[in-house]
Amino acid sequence: MKLVRLFAIAMVALIALSAAACAPAPTATPIPTPVPPTQAPVPVTAPTATTVPPTQAPTTVPPTAAPTASSATSSSPATMATALMLAKTALGNVLADQDGKMLYMFTKDTKDTSTCYETCATNWPPLLADKIDAKEGVDAKLIGYTKRTDGKMQVTYNGMPLYYYVKDTKAGDTLGQGVNNAWYVVTADGKPIKPAQLSLIKTSLGDVLADGEGRVLYLYTKDTLNPSVSNCYDQCAVRWPILYTDGNTTAKEGIDAKLIGKTTRKDGTMQVTYNGWPVYYWQNDKKAGDTLGQAVGGVWWVLLADGSSITSAAAPSVVVQLAAGRDGDQSGTATLTSKGDKTDVVINIKPGAAGVAQPAHVHEGACPVPGAVKYPLKEIVDGKSTTTLDVSLQQLLAGGFAINAHQSAAEVGKYVACGAIPQGSVVALGAGRDGNQPGAAILTAQGTKTQIDLFIKPLPGTVHPAHVHEGACPVPGGVKYPLKEVVDGRSTTVVEAALADLLKGGFAINAHLSSAEVGKYVSCGNLKVTAQIAPAANPIATASNDDYYK
Repeated sequence: MKLVRLFAIAMVALIALSAAACAPAPTATPIPTPVPPTQAPVPVTAPTATTVPPTQAPTTVPPTAAPTASSATSSSPATMATALMLAKTALGNVLADQDGKMLYMFTKDTKDTSTCYETCATNWPPLLADKIDAKEGVDAKLIGYTKRTDGKMQVTYNGMPLYYYVKDTKAGDTLGQGVNNAWYVVTADGKPIKPAQLSLIKTSLGDVLADGEGRVLYLYTKDTLNPSVSNCYDQCAVRWPILYTDGNTTAKEGIDAKLIGKTTRKDGTMQVTYNGWPVYYWQNDKKAGDTLGQAVGGVWWVLLADGSSITSAAAPSVVVQLAAGRDGDQSGTATLTSKGDKTDVVINIKPGAAGVAQPAHVHEGACPVPGAVKYPLKEIVDGKSTTTLDVSLQQLLAGGFAINAHQSAAEVGKYVACGAIPQGSVVALGAGRDGNQPGAAILTAQGTKTQIDLFIKPLPGTVHPAHVHEGACPVPGGVKYPLKEVVDGRSTTVVEAALADLLKGGFAINAHLSSAEVGKYVSCGNLKVTAQIAPAANPIATASNDDYYK
């Protein structure tokens, strides 16, 4: 038995030794590849049946760019911009990055300062770059940079920070245009394209066309009509910036919406037109109501509400004060404006009963109870009335007339406003010996005094001394009565002389080029009673191309 047990033990040992000899050598544990400090470490996995043999290079995980403050959403294009270009869209050629992704300005930003952070920057990722190139059509001089609160540099254009819109998913998308009335695409000259607005603003030239903020607009006589085409490009368009529109232009009170239109410029952008004329700003007008562009080069002119332009002296006019009538108080004014052999009469008084038409007339006689009706006027409704009479202003100033407003057609015997038309005379002023600024003077009696209103062709920015001289044009003699200086074509002075004395002959009104050049006469007219204002010649002076834009 012992022999048998020893034999069994020996056999087991022999089998174990044989198995150990046939087993595969143990696999060495792989040593992790060192990862640079800026690269996230590659996770080490336990060896499996598919473990890469030691002879194969380990797989490297590509580095992941750190997210920017503006990339709260998936990969933002803000970190990839290398250039600015112009992209063709339905709004015209507007600013985009090198891939055609649209860029916007935020009207609540200020020059070189972004106010868009947190949720705003999530929806409107800023265009980030330390350096960016300008492709064709983009003005490299307008490119700039501003530092954001996180230290990153944001690209600006014409001083305004630039942004993407998160909902623009492909090149050419403009879904951000007009969002919250604050986000707009940008033109090559750095202006936003947004809905335009037209208004009227009071200026020294009268009520003229302006944008919604009161900046005066001009027409350019070298543009063409039917169809409306702008001929102002390059340097001209720099000095005379365009009133752009996205196709939607609204009108404030006094503007005729039927006269508003648009024309497509060479770059596809849309420019506002009024009565067919493309409209522009003047670079030297710095605030609302400035009219320094008037008459530049003899081809740039402001526009009136009816679409006409002021290319000569303002039409001479007289303001009649309407006091309370015998039976009511609806005081106000009546403005009489010469239209050659006709006269416009515009009444503005305190409104009567809403919607009630009030008869009004030019009567013979005097207030408070004038006599027979001489010229009927259009009825006054809500305090306003406009009538064109077939009679000259000179004839209305002959004396002995009054304007009267009545309570209503049913109560025509009740007088609620009345004012005497002053006695006076309209005198034509022709071109002077040394300049061509013709116009007119209106002289109206004020007892023993006379009010003299001058209306001459304006030369904006220039102050013209003016006087009543002894003698006659073209070179009158000594000064008899100094007048207030003419500014923007107008001047009003009350002189210590009766109307009859001034009109008896031997006097002339003369306007001078400037205080420094008082010896140059630009307008002159002999004082005498005239049948009506004579139309003054007003040729447009010949100007070089340089003059058009200066």
